[in-house]
Amino acid sequence: MTEKQRQKKFFLYSVGAFLSCVALGFFVSRGFVSDLDQGVLSFVKQIRTPLLTSIMVFITNIASPISLYILSAVSFVVLVSLNKIRESFEFVAAMVFGVTIFSILKNIFDVVRPFGGITNASGFGFPSGHVTMSTIIFLIMTYVCASFFARKLYKNLYILASFFIVILIAFSRIYLDVHWLSDIFGGLFFGLSVVFLFIALSKNSKT
Repeated sequence: MTEKQRQKKFFLYSVGAFLSCVALGFFVSRGFVSDLDQGVLSFVKQIRTPLLTSIMVFITNIASPISLYILSAVSFVVLVSLNKIRESFEFVAAMVFGVTIFSILKNIFDVVRPFGGITNASGFGFPSGHVTMSTIIFLIMTYVCASFFARKLYKNLYILASFFIVILIAFSRIYLDVHWLSDIFGGLFFGLSVVFLFIALSKNSKT
């Protein structure tokens, strides 16, 4: 497969992930998945403990706005230090694009969050901003930096760790009663659409 074909493939992945987010938002806003959302949240409430709650608060704060600003700045500096100048600015563009579009989507679908969250959360719920932005940051950095690992074992561990962090952040949002399961999947779909678009544009610059 040529670079041009790979670029087209990831562009199609991006479009598919975005359309999946929009389609899910349509179903959520009309209450088609409310029973599933309620069922998952009820199950999660049953496994709460004081210790686990403290851990989930710590994990969810990894993707808080302040933490995301810091992570973004550190990621930008890392990319520049690795002489990934073009990728560093594409990364910033991806972050700005992600924040802008998920904010628009929230106001389009007007999905109300669960009532009585353990942590403070304002605004509409779909798609999850924490999940969207953590997906963009960690997976783009994984894509760009994984090639620097000389040993395949370390590379695979790095990739798995990145995905694991995103999954933990996603779960923490349900656990803390500030998002529905559908909000989480909406954030994942949209975050992946931005990541795939970043990869497609990155490959385009290499052709």
